[in-house]
Amino acid sequence: MKLYKWLLIIFCVMIHKWIPASFSSLLGSINNTLVSRLPAYSPEAEGFFCTGRVVDNLVVWTRLHDEDLPNLVKDKRVLVMVHGLFGFPSNMNTLFRFLESEVKVNRDNSLDVAPFDVMLAYKYNTYPSLYNIGDLFANQLTTITENAKKTYLIAHSMGGLVSRYALEQKGLGEKIKHLITIGTPHQGVPQEVFKFCISFVPFSVVSVTDMYAGNDLDNEELQSGFLRMMNGYQSLYYDNAHYYTIAGSEYLNYNGIAGRAVKKLYDNFGNPDEVIDGIVSLPSAHSLMLEKKSKSWQENPNQRVAVPLNHFGILGMPKEEGGDYSIHEPLNSNISLQVIKRWIQSWDW
Repeated sequence: MKLYKWLLIIFCVMIHKWIPASFSSLLGSINNTLVSRLPAYSPEAEGFFCTGRVVDNLVVWTRLHDEDLPNLVKDKRVLVMVHGLFGFPSNMNTLFRFLESEVKVNRDNSLDVAPFDVMLAYKYNTYPSLYNIGDLFANQLTTITENAKKTYLIAHSMGGLVSRYALEQKGLGEKIKHLITIGTPHQGVPQEVFKFCISFVPFSVVSVTDMYAGNDLDNEELQSGFLRMMNGYQSLYYDNAHYYTIAGSEYLNYNGIAGRAVKKLYDNFGNPDEVIDGIVSLPSAHSLMLEKKSKSWQENPNQRVAVPLNHFGILGMPKEEGGDYSIHEPLNSNISLQVIKRWIQSWDW
């Protein structure tokens, strides 16, 4: 593996010697742009909740102070949305707009009302270990569960592991029943694939190492300590937990050439037969290990759905931000969002 990396580095150095200076400058500009899009680096677990509102068809997120949370959520039905690795609350913009305008339920004997009284996004530093991130999230989420009437979670990618940690390891599974995970690597990601990718990031991303697994996802000995801890037993909240999982099966549209590159790495260093969304494989997003975590997920096949969208498209993010549908298309055209709508409307309100 190290040989491939060094050969690539040598190749890049040689290219910079041979290609025109203008093209070299362009490559440098692209690299700087990609790095600049990453959140600011910090080794500490940090996080806060945001409240969203739509202004001129755009979602504006406002940070909430801890002291504002109890009154805001008091006796309310609260949805918390959790982004993934290197993410922001803005990743949830399309989902937020869709839930606000397109999803209605029969609640409290009233027809056609919004399912949630309050919708929040959780913004957190994704660089520390998942243990530290999960501990912080659980502590902050407790403020909501202790004051809200009901709390619900929708999480994307790594955010699904953070959410499960809070429910299964920190006891919040007693109060939170419904969790939707979108493209979450429940069974991990192949270490040999992602170790290569993450090695080019100029700082430590401990959370990714917590998601490492072997090429054979079922080999527990090759999984990280975090995954073994999370997946090796039946949850205490097995009967109460209603888990729902969405997996993507299309990688070609994922960030242009990046999806093809990750697929090629899977083919060479992972399992070439696995279907992936550009980052996470379908067997990991729909890991049968969840049969030990949620009775309803085990018994109801309709609570696991695969759609022909990429890692960002399954969250509803538009083409302009790496997803599958144009921002100009109707919100209800996204098949992944329609799945989420169907699940929400099936809940007991």
